[in-house]
Amino acid sequence: MLDQERAVLQEGCSNVSVVGDSGGTTIDLFWFLKPCSYLEYILVLLWKKHAAQLHAQLLIAGSLYHSPSTTCLLKCLTEVSSAPHSYALGFFSRILDPSTFHTMPDAYTFQFMFKSCTLVGLALEGQMVHALFVKHFPDCDAFVANSLVYMYVQLDCIDDAVIVFRLIDMKDVVSWTTIIEGLVKSGFVDDAPKLFNEMPVRNVISSTSLIADHAKYGMASKVVGVFKEMMSKNVEPNTIAMVAVLSACAQLRDLKLGKWLHQIVIDKRIGVSSNLAVALINMYAKGGSIMSARQIFDSMNNKIAPAWNAIIDGYYKIGYINIARSLFEKMNAPDIISFNSMITGYIHGGRLKEALQLFSK
Repeated sequence: MLDQERAVLQEGCSNVSVVGDSGGTTIDLFWFLKPCSYLEYILVLLWKKHAAQLHAQLLIAGSLYHSPSTTCLLKCLTEVSSAPHSYALGFFSRILDPSTFHTMPDAYTFQFMFKSCTLVGLALEGQMVHALFVKHFPDCDAFVANSLVYMYVQLDCIDDAVIVFRLIDMKDVVSWTTIIEGLVKSGFVDDAPKLFNEMPVRNVISSTSLIADHAKYGMASKVVGVFKEMMSKNVEPNTIAMVAVLSACAQLRDLKLGKWLHQIVIDKRIGVSSNLAVALINMYAKGGSIMSARQIFDSMNNKIAPAWNAIIDGYYKIGYINIARSLFEKMNAPDIISFNSMITGYIHGGRLKEALQLFSK
């Protein structure tokens, strides 16, 4: 047994007691065998302070012969932040040893191993677990396959991710959005829209996902292109899509495009959330229309810190440092971005003394 595994189990066993005993953590050893307790079993496993004890109890009760039990324990080990993921991989390797547990993991057990490999960043081990999975389960549903695609995407094995994706018979929205994000993440920005166009049903969720993927990696022109195609297909944009495309517009400093986008918000009666208001302020400020940015800012009932920062940044960049400072002084709790904007503004304006005074605060 691995030293790490032995240490955790010793700690767990020392704190375990059955119902009625004194001392230790009192949990009924056999409650997981009772009817309708499967969901409860999963939830209890998520209690990170009981993870080691539950592992020990499963061994004592012999329930690790039962595949759903091993699956639930692996779920706990992969989802509890304090659990070392190498321990989860070690535990999984013991399951496959007939002399240890006399059981074979089911298809959903592998799902959590894919997650562990993803979290630890182990590409080779991920491929090995995948090979073992194919050996025992040549056919699987989209739910498990999606976990595998996600693993390869996060481990930068995009070729493997595409192969698995192509083998999924019943692809769902998660399948498509995961592989498209992977293509964008790996630099295949021209292939992502092509694959997107292969989707049998394209809706606001899938379109927004593609927009967000391009925005995430700073591809402003691609974001605008996808958005325009989305509009040409009569797909109604949501707030998330509008925030992403307005942010891209600010990056491009295209005021004409920004005004068109703002009009869409008005015409479609899209609710202006705080994040959307910030995106509008930023777009107008960077597009050279500080008065329009100020109008949006003044109309906000709940002025969050990013809104203050956007308008302050807009004023100092056009040389209105005194107005920027006046707004800065009105903030309840200026953050590091606020201070940086003001200090940078003073430096650019040659007002080094004021920059140093503000820095000293």
